[in-house]
Amino acid sequence: MTRLVVVGAAGKMGRAVTETAWGDAGFQVKACVDPAGRPPWAGDAKWEAGLGAVLARGDVAIEFGGPEAAAAAAGACAECGAGLVSGSTG
Repeated sequence: MTRLVVVGAAGKMGRAVTETAWGDAGFQVKACVDPAGRPPWAGDAKWEAGLGAVLARGDVAIEFGGPEAAAAAAGACAECGAGLVSGSTG
């Protein structure tokens, strides 16, 4: 099972990644990260405003938070040895 930390989770793509992972037994969403706060659809998911120590709990960070979030996620992943998938829709 691949453990995920979803960065930019409050956005459209972050929500899509999170909900897709919830429906696949091959993934476990360990935490959602977004400074916007927990949206109603997030249920009981662990929610954080920043990566901090949360990233250590996931094997792979999936980032759809924009340029600043991508740079921060890349640095944090490099520092702790985590994988990173970074995307943008625009």
